[in-house]
Amino acid sequence: MGIKERRLRERESLKKEIIVAAQSIASTEGWHAVTVRKIAQQIEYTPPIIYEFFKDKDALFLEIKREGLRKLLVTYQNSLSSSKDATELLTNFGAAYWEFAIDNPELYKIIYGFGGGAGGTTELTEEVGQIRLLIKDTLARVLQETKSPSNFDWEGAIDILRSLLHGMIAFSMSGAMRGDQERARSLAMKGIQDLVTFWMMDRDEVC
Repeated sequence: MGIKERRLRERESLKKEIIVAAQSIASTEGWHAVTVRKIAQQIEYTPPIIYEFFKDKDALFLEIKREGLRKLLVTYQNSLSSSKDATELLTNFGAAYWEFAIDNPELYKIIYGFGGGAGGTTELTEEVGQIRLLIKDTLARVLQETKSPSNFDWEGAIDILRSLLHGMIAFSMSGAMRGDQERARSLAMKGIQDLVTFWMMDRDEVC
């Protein structure tokens, strides 16, 4: 390996250290407590080195959210490979979303603005678009078995599904949900199954 390649690898490694340090601080103190100075102390560098990678804390947070959304997309894709029928497709999808949030709470919080993080994904149109397209493709596989109308509101269905899952996760994380986390997960999965049942009904039955 040449000197140039070694330096590039070292810089990439340091960039990852910065991101890991930020997440570590957030896991114990919340995203509002993450500062460039604290990150520098944790990785044992001076603050200016961090600005070589990120112009400010918001740029760092944006990169963390981008990585989180990419990881979420892979989680979604893996969950769909073993699905056998329509209901299982969406319940596996919902379970993957749930497990991602529980297994990666700091990533989930910063993506959606929990714990003092700069939430929102308006600057991440590519990553969000890929996720929405995957959800739409999943719904299409579900509804191909039924008489879905030509004017079916795909975007509305995507938002309903995501809102159901996100709402239950947010309630569970904040302690606003009665019972334990498993109860919240069970209710979320039941909600998805009820949605699938409704969406697959013959339109004449609901008119």
